[in-house]
Amino acid sequence: MESLQRVLYVDAYDSFANNIVGLLEIQLKVEVTVVRIDNPTVARDLKAIISSFDAIVVGPGPGHPAIPQDVGFIDQLWQLEDKDIIPIFGICLGFQSLALAFGADVKRMRSPRHGIVSNIVHSGTDIFHGVCAFEATQYHSLYAHIGHSMQSDAPSMGGAWNRSSTCPELQPLAWEVTDKENGPVLMSVKHTGKPFWGVQFHPESICTAEEGHKMIAKWWSAAQTWSTRNGRIASTKTSPPQHILPGTPSYANRDTETTCPLAGLDAALLARLPGNGKGLLWSSHALGITDVVDICEAMGIAEDEIVLLDSQGHQSGRFSIMGLIPHGKTVKFSYTVHDKRLQLAAGGQQAAGICLESIDGIWPLLQMTLDRHAPVTDVVPHVSPFWGGWMGYISYEVGLETLEVSASPASGCHTPDLNFAFIERSIVLDHHEQRVYVQSLSPDDNLWLLETGKLIDSLSGVFHSKSGVFDDDGFNRMYQVLDQAKAEDKLFEGAIRQSYIDRPYSGWYCRKVLQCQEFLAAGDSYELCLTDETKVLIPRTKETSLSPWVIYKKLRKNNPAPFGAYIRLPNTSIVGSSPERFLRWTRDGRCQFRPIKGTVKKTPEVDFAAASEILNSSKERAENLMIVDLIRHDLSGVIGTRSCTVPKLMQIEEYKTVYQLVSVIEGQIPGTSREKASVNETAGGELKASTRGLDVLKASLPPGSMTGAPKKRSCEILAELENRPRGIYSGVVGYLDVGGGGDFSVVIRTATKWDNDYEMRPAKAHTSSTNINDHKIHTDVPNGAIGMERTEKEPALVPHDVWRIGAGGAVTIQSTAEGEFAEMETKLDSVLRTFQV
Repeated sequence: MESLQRVLYVDAYDSFANNIVGLLEIQLKVEVTVVRIDNPTVARDLKAIISSFDAIVVGPGPGHPAIPQDVGFIDQLWQLEDKDIIPIFGICLGFQSLALAFGADVKRMRSPRHGIVSNIVHSGTDIFHGVCAFEATQYHSLYAHIGHSMQSDAPSMGGAWNRSSTCPELQPLAWEVTDKENGPVLMSVKHTGKPFWGVQFHPESICTAEEGHKMIAKWWSAAQTWSTRNGRIASTKTSPPQHILPGTPSYANRDTETTCPLAGLDAALLARLPGNGKGLLWSSHALGITDVVDICEAMGIAEDEIVLLDSQGHQSGRFSIMGLIPHGKTVKFSYTVHDKRLQLAAGGQQAAGICLESIDGIWPLLQMTLDRHAPVTDVVPHVSPFWGGWMGYISYEVGLETLEVSASPASGCHTPDLNFAFIERSIVLDHHEQRVYVQSLSPDDNLWLLETGKLIDSLSGVFHSKSGVFDDDGFNRMYQVLDQAKAEDKLFEGAIRQSYIDRPYSGWYCRKVLQCQEFLAAGDSYELCLTDETKVLIPRTKETSLSPWVIYKKLRKNNPAPFGAYIRLPNTSIVGSSPERFLRWTRDGRCQFRPIKGTVKKTPEVDFAAASEILNSSKERAENLMIVDLIRHDLSGVIGTRSCTVPKLMQIEEYKTVYQLVSVIEGQIPGTSREKASVNETAGGELKASTRGLDVLKASLPPGSMTGAPKKRSCEILAELENRPRGIYSGVVGYLDVGGGGDFSVVIRTATKWDNDYEMRPAKAHTSSTNINDHKIHTDVPNGAIGMERTEKEPALVPHDVWRIGAGGAVTIQSTAEGEFAEMETKLDSVLRTFQV
């Protein structure tokens, strides 16, 4: 079999690199090796290393080509001696670097082009020979000025393909001429004497037409022709040196071996898991009109530790999953980023802890326990998406650690950043088929299964009556529910009237939006997802303390969404109604992302048609497109570009309080649950496994819809601007199933509370006001200092529980500060109005 030709891809820390690598592999049928711009070995031994390759592609990235740390060793490529020259193709930053090296001036655009799709006018020659006119996506804040007549005050297409006196070695090949604000923008050049080409647009984007892919093939043909004429043949004596790869991303020659540094802890974890069997006990029951809330309350577990993933009756949600956490019997697993400490607890035993070098050692432990508990029988409820396994959350800061981005200083309340419980007992409600599945991984749980099944049957019998006539038990239960609701409403009203609301101040938020846009204009990012935090402070007294369960019931009623969550884990309470799925993968390896970018508030004046006009604007579509391309990069890096598709691109979905612009990205993980990779343990604690859904999860954190692109640089900028940890907000909640599946949603439209997090505030006098806005305080400084009204006699200070609500939005160059603040408040109010009577 003939060996593939080799292309070296130079990655400038961009978040679209995998898409380009996949495009090269598919279109050119070549082997691609990826290196980062700051790889010291490549910088030192550049000539020797590139001799093993047939061509080089220099990719996009943040920054300016004149700044050394933004381009690394790229400058050396344009300065190669004739005997070492190799065909090179530059994209975006790579194109700008090429132009700069041969006399161009790289300047800021009047209006940056981020996620903008427009027509490319080309010469029809060279790499565009035989290529039809096409649309392409642009992601750039800078442009190459070559002193061309097209870039003058009186541009004329008549001389568009002439070389300029300023840059005589650069031949223009393409322009963008529809941008009235920026004027004609150079889109492609070739060097007249060297095998160097470049394009400003992104041929790999989902919205770039197929003709852009054809252009890549034309470049490869031109590169091979040059090599043949000049007698250049890539060295076949040795393969590309593997020692250049350690600093490269996971998609480069991905090694499926994962080293586990937790010597002995894997065995300790297995020993603490009480149900170490290979079976699943389960029963199926009619659901009727029984609700997950009814089941929780009837079982008396609503105030206990629990993980509830609730579709909240939303039309696009099918399943609700209750993960039960029996006191003293459940294994819990947590990790904190600030001290890199992992803690493992089971039953009443004291938590065992160990400090890690990084979070990387945790993933194989999670996967190992799932594999050990996978049912070996086919007698299982295949329709149920969760049979048991890990349930919990992963914070935004865990995602930052995977990117090697330093998190903002903690607020003083060090809480788990990764928090999971191993669920043996679970109840799954299938709202489409009207069935309830009661399940246990423990082989000794027949009695619990029987009793729980009877309870659900009784609830279904009590509440299910098509005629509307209840029996005596039904009436008794109905009156109990009504009485309980009245008592909860009275307690809730009293607590809210004495609460404080600290929400972001418009002036401060708008200043941050403008700072974001300065970074965008400088080329450091295409999009920045700026967020802020609101605090609801409720007095911690016997009369006013509010149960998280009561708050959750209010939230799911006021703002139902398909990815609701109620989580009670040690020191942690989460109540959420997220509309956004982050990532789901099925047991047969089919995975899906559903990013949301673009939100319009429902009002009497804004119906679906009006919202559609807004959400189909250039600004909103650009926001969504950037995240789609970013997620394609994340997913392709694990499963390959061939398996990655976009079946739904920028479509509008309707929710109770908002309209949103949604896309769907899907892919197939190699292998299926029937082709389980073996888990081979060695004395050194090394685990080997094939690609799994967990690999996709960890490679995609934090959610791209909450960061911006390029992801790493955007996260660094946001950490500087926000100057606070986001915590659970912007992270993900969900499950890892022993059967091989998983499902996680993005933590938005959510309130969180830590048991040890409180603030001392003056006790309020009882008031007759029922409007939450009468109790709100705006914060006007980054550290959240509060300016409070004072009376002549200061009231006593009392502890207040702190509920935190994050909200924000994607800032683009087309944003307005006022518009971004309004969007943030729209999202915030969908949760905040729950804290209103």
